[in-house]
Order: sequence, then structure tokens, then C-alpha cells
Amino acid sequence: MPSRALRRVAVETYEPVEPDPDAHGDIDDRLRLIFTCCHPALSMDDRVALTLRTVAGLTPAQIARALLVTEPAMDKRLVRARAKIKHAGIPYRVPPPHLMPERRDGVVLALLALMLLQHARTAARTDAVGDVVTLEEQDRSLWDRDAIIEVLTILRSLVPRAGRYGLQASIAACHLEASDAARTNFARIAELYDVLAVIDPSPVVELSRAVAVAMSQGPEVGLRLIDALVTSRGIDDYYYLLPAIRADLLRRMGRRIEAVIEYEKALQLAPSEAEKRYLGKRLAETRR
Repeated sequence: MPSRALRRVAVETYEPVEPDPDAHGDIDDRLRLIFTCCHPALSMDDRVALTLRTVAGLTPAQIARALLVTEPAMDKRLVRARAKIKHAGIPYRVPPPHLMPERRDGVVLALLALMLLQHARTAARTDAVGDVVTLEEQDRSLWDRDAIIEVLTILRSLVPRAGRYGLQASIAACHLEASDAARTNFARIAELYDVLAVIDPSPVVELSRAVAVAMSQGPEVGLRLIDALVTSRGIDDYYYLLPAIRADLLRRMGRRIEAVIEYEKALQLAPSEAEKRYLGKRLAETRR
């Protein structure tokens, strides 16, 4: 059953609608919320922000950090998206059968693939005390291989209509298909990010691509890309992963003093205690 909070948000956010004769029975409110938040009348940025806020329950500050915008800008985006839903009369429902293929196949299946892949390594993401374990250091025997196989089947059904979420799922699949971190096909991941950057340009995509290039072509190449990103985007003042990644690349290059400075920056910006503990450990190791 959906939580009381979800029911309250649904009531406060959306106008009442008449029962849909084509409804698929007693569909969970959460599914109705997802389809409403992801209505094609909304821009993709608004869909993402509204889904993260309404369905996933993230705060505007958390969403702003994830999407690299300021919190006031995110507040305005959410208000705009809710107003568009109200004024456009977008119904709070699962789409009727004749609209389901275009709404489901292009978004929900790709998003499902991405979510399944992220869920597949849940057991390996943190250690026994709750500290962060990076993808490179995770125990891959803890990954859910059945979920990974299911996702690969979904991805095959999506090609060539992958879209944003399909590409992200394909990137995640490249990581999860590798038997160990050293066997990851980072060159292929960089190519997928090239395509993603065309259809969904953002600093996050560019930063992720730089990391993939660093892992396939060397930390020096990746660091040059990241430095160029800082110059063009100016995101280092509020995005903790940027100095964290720079610190890791500098450490791999043996430039430990510079790495320490970047780890200290990342530590100050990290949003959670688990991430602060992880960065603190890396900082201590680099100082030795």
C-alpha cells in the first residue's frame, strides 16, 4: 500500500479526476504518480525533478545537488511542474491501453532496467558498519546476477529506442558484466556517454564521461577533461564529487599534495556522514 505521505502529496498536488473506465484495476497510487510526473507535456528536466520529489521523496536540496542546480532554482522548477499539471488538466492515472506502449516502452522499461541494475549491487554498496564501498572495491559475488540477466533482456528489447534511461542502464550494465573492476570496458562506457551527452547534455554526464576516459586512457587525460569542465561549467563550488574525483586521479598520478587539497575540499562538501567517513579515510591514506 502507498504511504500516507504519498496519498497526501497526491491529494494536494493533483486535481480530482473522474474514474477511468479503462483503468487496470486497483493500480497502486505510486504507479499513477510516476506516470503523472512523467507526462510528455512536461519537459524532461521537470519530469525528473518532480518524480524524484513526489515519488522518491527526495528534498529539493538533494535533487538540486544531484542535478547541479541551486536549491532556489529547483524550488521554482518544482512549482512550475506542479502548475503545469494543474493548468493542463493532466490526469492522475495510468495511461489507457492505446497510449500505454509509447508511455511505457520508451520510459518505464528503460527506467526499470536502470533501477534493477542499481538494486543488483545494493548488498555490496556499504560495508558491515555502513561505510561507502566504491564500485571498484565492491565484492562482486554479492551482486544479484539474476537481476542483471533480467536487465540485459530488457535492454535488448529497447534497442534502438534506448533514450536517456536506456543509455544509463547500458552504462551500468557495462560495469556489472565485468568479472572485476580491471576488466570493465571503460572505452565502451565513454562511447555511451558521448551519445548521452548529445541527448541529455549536463555537467554530470560530462564529468562521468571524463572518469570513463581517465580509466581507459589514463588519469592525465581524464584530469585535463575535468579541469576544462571546471572552467566551462564552474560547478566545483557546490558539487562534492568533482574534487573527490580530481583527488583520486591526482593520487593515481602520484601528485599526493594536490590530492590532499582536493580531498579536503570534497570532505567539506560531502552531503552525508557515510561519504564524509569514506573521504576521510582516503584523505588519511593519501597523507601517509
